[in-house]
Amino acid sequence: MKKKKNGVIYSAFGLVCAIISLLFFPIIFGPLAIILGYLGRKNGDKTFGLVVMILGAVFMAIGMILGVAVYMWMQSAAGNFFV
Repeated sequence: MKKKKNGVIYSAFGLVCAIISLLFFPIIFGPLAIILGYLGRKNGDKTFGLVVMILGAVFMAIGMILGVAVYMWMQSAAGNFFV
């Protein structure tokens, strides 16, 4: 039973990292969420671990797209696009 509890802990921390990767440092928190989801899946929490791995990848991609969009918006608002 201890193994199942460890899997849930890994998966829960992975979910937190996936959510953080939407707005802050997706290149760091996205892969961390995927790794923690994998560890959760490996340690007994099969379904939640898989969901966290998928959410980590999707949220990382969305976070990168949002980062580029905000950067481009800031550059166009400043008047020096792609400087």
